[in-house]
Amino acid sequence: MIWKHENGEIREVPALFKLLLKQKKSGVSGPFVIAAAGAGGKTSLLWSLAREACRVGMKTVLGTTTHMLLPERLSVLDGDEKRAVKLLERDGFVCIGTPCPGWKGSAERDGQLPPEIKDSAVKCQKAPASLRSLLSSHADLILEEADGSRRLPAKYPRADEPVLSADTDVVLAVMGLSALGKAVGDAFHRYEMYPGGLAEKELIRPEHLAEALQSGYIDRVPALHSGGAVIPVLNQADTAERISQAGEILSLVSGEVPYGLITRLRPEACPDQ
Repeated sequence: MIWKHENGEIREVPALFKLLLKQKKSGVSGPFVIAAAGAGGKTSLLWSLAREACRVGMKTVLGTTTHMLLPERLSVLDGDEKRAVKLLERDGFVCIGTPCPGWKGSAERDGQLPPEIKDSAVKCQKAPASLRSLLSSHADLILEEADGSRRLPAKYPRADEPVLSADTDVVLAVMGLSALGKAVGDAFHRYEMYPGGLAEKELIRPEHLAEALQSGYIDRVPALHSGGAVIPVLNQADTAERISQAGEILSLVSGEVPYGLITRLRPEACPDQ
């Protein structure tokens, strides 16, 4: 489920991708490019968007500018440009990346992937630039994971994160509501970089996630990449209390933000199923 937070009000929206598509710049050629950064649901969010986009006939590429889990059977991981274009044209969807040496997924670590491709995942880094460039001329949508969080629900980015492609239109800055009430050391990736610092045993509060979104992404992205919108996303809104907490966090966020999103995501089926 997805809710939109705007002007202090929360309302449910039927489709996330159609909402985001309104942020595409008019008169600009090339695919719509969405990057997901932060923690607590980036991969699930991108798969959900891929599913929606494929349903409306948009040719979609899923990849990363850093690292992410990708399924073998839906991916081109060897840089084969002809095969990648063929899959995109035939199926309307393809994942691209370069396998990290010696890494294969496991059931324990593949929980963020669609159910039917667990146990068949490879941790990948970004695809060759030539392949990404070629697919840009064939795709309608490119989805990219733009930083990592070591599977923790909260994160503060390094100075060089998120890693954004030059043609990025929208950055989804994600935080997981399951971090609230947990010890910083257990649930907050790179908490030592948080402004003013956080104690390892301190409990995570709504204002901590708001600050991570604000200074870590909303204020930072324009300096790294001009022209793209930043939209904060509070995921793991599994209860009414968490939805309320998400609204509280988004009310603390300021700046050039079109709106905020609150999501309750489940692993999506593959776009080709």
